[in-house]
Amino acid sequence: MEATTTTADRRKWSQSARPSAPRATLVRQYLSGWRGAKIYRVPLVDEKGVPVGNNGDRLMLLGTDVVFRDLGLSSCERPEDADLIVFASSGGMLEKMQRIPHLFRTLCAQFPATPMCVLPSSYLWGTRPFRGEIGQRTAPTVLFCREAHSFRHLTRDHGLAGVDPERIEDAGQSDDGVGVVLDPDMAFELESEAVVMDRRDAAQSTVVMVERTDVEHVSVGMNSKKLGVRKKIARYTPAWLKRAVYPAVNAARATRRTTFREHCEALLREHCPEAVDLKRDIADVSNVNTCSFESFCDRIAAARVVFTTRLHAGIFGAMLGRRTFVFEGSYHKVRGIYEMSMADRECVTFVSDRPAAEA
Repeated sequence: MEATTTTADRRKWSQSARPSAPRATLVRQYLSGWRGAKIYRVPLVDEKGVPVGNNGDRLMLLGTDVVFRDLGLSSCERPEDADLIVFASSGGMLEKMQRIPHLFRTLCAQFPATPMCVLPSSYLWGTRPFRGEIGQRTAPTVLFCREAHSFRHLTRDHGLAGVDPERIEDAGQSDDGVGVVLDPDMAFELESEAVVMDRRDAAQSTVVMVERTDVEHVSVGMNSKKLGVRKKIARYTPAWLKRAVYPAVNAARATRRTTFREHCEALLREHCPEAVDLKRDIADVSNVNTCSFESFCDRIAAARVVFTTRLHAGIFGAMLGRRTFVFEGSYHKVRGIYEMSMADRECVTFVSDRPAAEA
């Protein structure tokens, strides 16, 4: 791990986080071929029309908005009118999840002749073939992966065709009409946007510790049964009540000396001793019931050091040039995105007790 940090280090990280040129991604190359077409962007909402996801999903959504703006792409309101159906980036393309796979299966079945793509996401289908989710489509289906673990999972474990990056225009032209592409998380599209740029020079007066408490917590391991009564409470509690109650729940959690927090404190003493006396901001700021999106951005920006089990709290901290420790997740998502998009950033450290061969 890295040595003790200094003011010069922080200045260097902030400067190195500033992109020197516009991003050129395979997503942009692929979507540029759809200029002038009608594109339906699938809203990721539950059965009641309430958006699913967290503040990290908002970062990816805003990153997608940037691409649509830059390329001059046109959206339509109904999938029936679309020339292309686009699914947002997410961490929800998992067999054990419900809503996003259901939306994907449904639209694949309802519009088999309409080209479809899923923007950079993570995938994990452990017990049934992913090809079955796609069904009998006649139009191309392009699956963007935001890390190499998902790319290998779909191509090696499920036999789907990987796309040659030099021939992105041919994506989805394989014999079965499915193409798998590797490209970075959409949140990185925000690196030169105001949401990041306007906060880079914010005063750094706290140490942020972000620990998720849902099904992706390492101790839960994607097994929702381990959540017990928490799962039922979360599912049946109305959104307005969550927004009223969760801040108090989160405040109570912040007083507990969890294993995660003890690990953070040890790393802080070892690698960032100059920050030991700073105020602790301990909260799951990615949870929309605990923290608004603006507050999420502001609290990460106000940190000198960020410790997180939430991927996009780490991504946002990295884009800001903050000293960031990203912890291993319950499956390959966090490790994969660190390896692909953050490992070359000096301000970011990946924390894991799991050998790489087991990841």
